[in-house]
Amino acid sequence: MRLTNILILFACSITDVDAELKYWRIQQGAKCGASIYRQETLEDAIKPHCRINSDGKPEIILTDDMKRSYIIPEPPTPLYYLPLPSVDANGEIVSKEPTDYHVAVDPYCEFNVVTEVMSVADDGITVDNEMRKDCVPDKPFT
Repeated sequence: MRLTNILILFACSITDVDAELKYWRIQQGAKCGASIYRQETLEDAIKPHCRINSDGKPEIILTDDMKRSYIIPEPPTPLYYLPLPSVDANGEIVSKEPTDYHVAVDPYCEFNVVTEVMSVADDGITVDNEMRKDCVPDKPFT
């Protein structure tokens, strides 16, 4: 019984750490070439593509043209690529027109990474690791 309690507490602590890490990562923003994506810009790109399901949890609103890829652990977890606007080196939006930069989220609208989608598969939506280039955090690790 004691081992079971320890394992449950450990699993809960990992879940909390994972949620905190994801939030910390989006707070860092992203530097993509000369463009800086701030936390607010990333959150503004994610919100219109999410809704609250009947269980009260966030989920992605799927569209036929949404770019996606699959992380390979079993079962594969999809990532969805949401387009980002054009921004300058100060993080100010220059144009709302979509760029090659996307914010990747999981099915529950959790931030994963900001990436440049360089090309997609023949189906027009599938992105694999060779077709993307991840951006670096804008703020240094502390």
